Formats: sequence, C-alpha cells, structure tokens
Amino acid sequence: MGQLLVTFEQLNGVKFEYPSCPDTGSSIKIISYNIAKRNNVNFYRNTGSKLRNASGKQMQIEGIAEINSRPSYINGRYNQNRRIVKSRYVITRDMQNEILFPKEDLKRFGVIPKNLPNVEVNEETKATKEEIKIHSNKIDRLWHRYSL
Repeated sequence: MGQLLVTFEQLNGVKFEYPSCPDTGSSIKIISYNIAKRNNVNFYRNTGSKLRNASGKQMQIEGIAEINSRPSYINGRYNQNRRIVKSRYVITRDMQNEILFPKEDLKRFGVIPKNLPNVEVNEETKATKEEIKIHSNKIDRLWHRYSL
C-alpha cells in the first residue's frame, strides 16, 4: 500500500501536512511525539491508557489529540473526495516521524474498499464460462499431481 499525504487541523488553528502510512493491521490512529511537538499539536496528557505494538511490547503514550484530517493526495493522485475525518490520535515516543492510519479510517477516506477484506467483483473481473472451465481443469490437474 502506498503513502497518503494528509492535512491535519485542530480547532485552535494548528494545521500541517504530513505523508502518512496506511496500516490495515492497526486499530487506532497514532502520531509520533516528535511530529506532534514539531507541529504544536495540542493534546491531553496520558490518562492511564495502555497500548501494545504488533510484537506485544507496551508503548509509552504521551497523550491523546483530537484532530481533523483529510488526505490531500492518495498514491500521488489528488484526492477529489476530500472527506474530513475527526478523530482521536494516540501520541507516542515509541515511533519516530510516523503517522499511522487504521483500516476503518482508510475506508472512511475512500482509500480502501468499504467491504475489505471481502473481494469485490465487477464486470472487468468476471470470468467467462470457458475461462472457469480452463482454470477448473488446471486446478484439478495440480491437485492430483501434488496430492499423491
């Protein structure tokens, strides 16, 4: 998956753009502390929240910020939709120069299909009866070949 150039805005006038990382494996939005500090992001100091990374290691949380965000560019293409998403972001020192977007926000932005991980079938991806028969025969041959 590519990068998003995202515009971030807070009600107090703080505004900045930053290339962000789509992370369909993440369930929350995360901003590294150094980015938050550099851009004067206002946040509530940690109120005892706990967070673990993908390896199970506990992450240090500095606080939570309420920020409006919208992608300016998605994979180098201007985002015509310009949906704005108001969200809470976790601020952590355990990452540097990164902003992660979870699957649900990527769906709301229109970056990934709303039905992900389900496969979407459209006219271009439909197979003809002959193609299905050919592929079926190939699968049968491979199955017999490797199942012995």
